[in-house]
Amino acid sequence: SATFKPGGRIYINLANAKDLAKLLDIPLAEAERLVAVRTDKGPFADMDAVRSVGGLTVAKIDARASELEF
Repeated sequence: SATFKPGGRIYINLANAKDLAKLLDIPLAEAERLVAVRTDKGPFADMDAVRSVGGLTVAKIDARASELEF
């Protein structure tokens, strides 16, 4: 399970869907989509790769972009 502390990092290529939903403040279905794409196509290289996943609340993810670790 990915852990997060204020000022900490969100490991988008390691966290499970439940953790991503909580940490990114997105619906679980969107977090599951991120994990499915990551599983199918490999780790996300950067924010552009994350933004390319369809059906995401990109504004919420962008708000946490500085905390993401790829």
